[in-house]
Amino acid sequence: MAAPKALQGLTGFDFTGSIFSMLGSLFLIYFGLVLGPKFGALLGEVGGRQPAMTQLVLRPWFPVVLALVGPSLIALAFGAGLEPAWRRVVIAGALFLSLGAMLLCVLSAYLPLFDLASAIEQ
Repeated sequence: MAAPKALQGLTGFDFTGSIFSMLGSLFLIYFGLVLGPKFGALLGEVGGRQPAMTQLVLRPWFPVVLALVGPSLIALAFGAGLEPAWRRVVIAGALFLSLGAMLLCVLSAYLPLFDLASAIEQ
């Protein structure tokens, strides 16, 4: 019995890229529901004006919406019956978007602390 077209020609990158993209999505959900409120409380104690990107990232819905991009692209890659080369392109896109979203959330959350540290140094 032949494998379905979506599973033909799978490589290690298909699996690892999909797994790391999903792990990135799990981190984004965790960030939005657990870490974001903790950072919000911490930054509320510090005071001062928060950059717009920090305010956006600390809203619980924003990281969760970002987390939906990776699994959606992975589902497209395996469910749409793409050719292996295009499947790898979509999986690579999902991986880079998930990792980029993680980086965006973490750096945006720390941005006010970086501003505070630079003000203390001066």
